[in-house]
Amino acid sequence: MSKLGFFLGGALAGAAGLAAAALLDRNSSAPELPGPSCGDSPAGLDAAAVASALNEYFFKAHELARRCSTLSMESCELSMGPIDLPDDSLLQKAANAIGSGLTRVVRGFRNEDLRSLHRQAATLFSEYRPIFQRGNELLKGASMAGVGVSTKELNIRERLDNRLDNEDWFDDLDEGCSRLNTFLTDSADAAQELIEQLETLQKYGGPAPLSLAGA
Repeated sequence: MSKLGFFLGGALAGAAGLAAAALLDRNSSAPELPGPSCGDSPAGLDAAAVASALNEYFFKAHELARRCSTLSMESCELSMGPIDLPDDSLLQKAANAIGSGLTRVVRGFRNEDLRSLHRQAATLFSEYRPIFQRGNELLKGASMAGVGVSTKELNIRERLDNRLDNEDWFDDLDEGCSRLNTFLTDSADAAQELIEQLETLQKYGGPAPLSLAGA
């Protein structure tokens, strides 16, 4: 076999190995997060139980936000593929071709990672939404202000254009990660605010006394 044949065979094997490693990493590094430990029906929960469930959501949302940030950082190197130069040798051109194909494959994996995180975030909030609603019901019953959660940032493109000639690929993925991260951190902040309101309710039976409101 010629040197070119050996080179191409080794390059193909290496590319396949890298693609397989990326796929295994995608499947093993993002376990699903469980729903509320209090069960599916929060209707009878008191303020303490609701605050405990919201605390669960707080940490789970921040874990997904961390995964979004990690995905963005790990994908930066895929912003562009190999560049062909006029004086490239035949071997270099072959290596570039293999690298270009691998870049597109791994871009697809990262795209699916983002979609998976989006599904997990949507599922997580859907499972805890009744907890947020129960907390606001308790506050309303005590004439206290509720806490809202906006879901407008919980939308991303269905699929990215993973072609190598899409020079905006990383910007598009990073934007999707950023929007999802914003939703997760904002909803976690809302959970924390609701927890604090519920703790006030438990302590005073309603809003904090005016003498303490500005303390």
